[in-house]
Amino acid sequence: MKEHRKQNRLDPHRFEFICIHCQAIFASKRNLDDHKVRIHPHSIPTVTSTIYQCTYCEYRSVLKGNFGKHMMKHSETANNYTFQTCLHCNAKFKTKAHLDRHLLTHPETPVAICSEMHMSEPPEKMNYNKFKVCVHCNGKFKNKASLDDHTIREHPGVVAYFSRQIHECAECPYKTFSEVRLNRHMVKHTKPVGSYNFSICNRCNTKYRSKQLLDEHIIRKHPDSIASVSSKIHECTRCTYQTAFKAQIAKHMAFKHSETVDNYNYKMCVHCDAKFKSNFALANHTIKKHPDYMGSVCHKIYDCALCPYKTVLKTHLDRHMLKHPECAASHNLIKCVHCDATYKSKQTMDDHIVRVHPKFIASISSKIHECKYCAYKTTAISNMKTHTIQHTKVSCMHCNLTFKSRTILDEHIIGKHPDFLASISGKLHECSHCTYKTVRKTLLYRHMLKHPDINS
Repeated sequence: MKEHRKQNRLDPHRFEFICIHCQAIFASKRNLDDHKVRIHPHSIPTVTSTIYQCTYCEYRSVLKGNFGKHMMKHSETANNYTFQTCLHCNAKFKTKAHLDRHLLTHPETPVAICSEMHMSEPPEKMNYNKFKVCVHCNGKFKNKASLDDHTIREHPGVVAYFSRQIHECAECPYKTFSEVRLNRHMVKHTKPVGSYNFSICNRCNTKYRSKQLLDEHIIRKHPDSIASVSSKIHECTRCTYQTAFKAQIAKHMAFKHSETVDNYNYKMCVHCDAKFKSNFALANHTIKKHPDYMGSVCHKIYDCALCPYKTVLKTHLDRHMLKHPECAASHNLIKCVHCDATYKSKQTMDDHIVRVHPKFIASISSKIHECKYCAYKTTAISNMKTHTIQHTKVSCMHCNLTFKSRTILDEHIIGKHPDFLASISGKLHECSHCTYKTVRKTLLYRHMLKHPDINS
């Protein structure tokens, strides 16, 4: 059975459930039925799966999990929901898994904690001996699988004593006891462009590496073909913005509709009340500003072998290593085939080809971002955002002045409209010795030089 499943995953024709209305392809009959219920409601009589109907609105779904998430949007249902409560700060969560992740932000809580222990016993009676403890470094883990993976990564010398099957990556030294984790890891190895199974837009022949990215492209570029989108479409309640990614809706509401910025789900630091947009940013902040509480970080920490630098993002470590001459000299630079220019990354070289060798633009594999106001093109979305500032300006809602960027507008609101600080979109940095505020960290550092007692 296990061998059959492995062969089935490798079979390119395993997706055999096709919608007769829009030719969308699905991996299971239930997903196809759910697509019909949402996109083609006129075909509901042909759906054989059980349909869950919301009693407060017209929402329908054949997936019970999705239906449960939807019901939480209605206050009548949410008030009757049994939340999991944190014993330290009374924060409430929908699931025990979310509660466990939150507990890691409390320095008085062990690095790993079982939700069953948390909910069944008070803190003073918790039996921390239930943790799986590494005999080599005393690290604590929730389950045996996490402990075994830790042993493979951190103590490879004792792996030979394990009787369980070890799954090894054919591209790098990665090893794990879990076949699921190996499959998840293999996604990190980018396939050659020629052998990659791209999802192609049938309107403009643009290629994407996933069906969800293709759906996002159709929503933005071909809204008249939106019926062919198989992913769930998230819509803004204040404008016509639509997206296939749920996380994008939260960002859109926070940065495009400033009146909703207070409702943005920021991650709070329990040590200094700093706010962050992601768990990774909060973890990096804890490592840099509160190293004594590094044990509360639930992400893997990458250490620089040449200096004390630490981070939870592998890309940040790779970028940092280039600061060391001995590492930068051995870095494999990518050479342009049309000239002698060399670059540190494939995306940077592709951007060079777009700008300097536009005749060979078809040879690049990175996604190309095009300006809708001029002929500018780039492979880096950050460059596109910087370029777009030249064409668009933002206005202050309090005095109608216009500014070139959102950051300059935020500085204007802080200086001229201090009563409306909630409408700024950037992170607010405050001086701990006076009332100075800014959204630019470099300006705060420059301001701190005005306090001689701190400089001394």
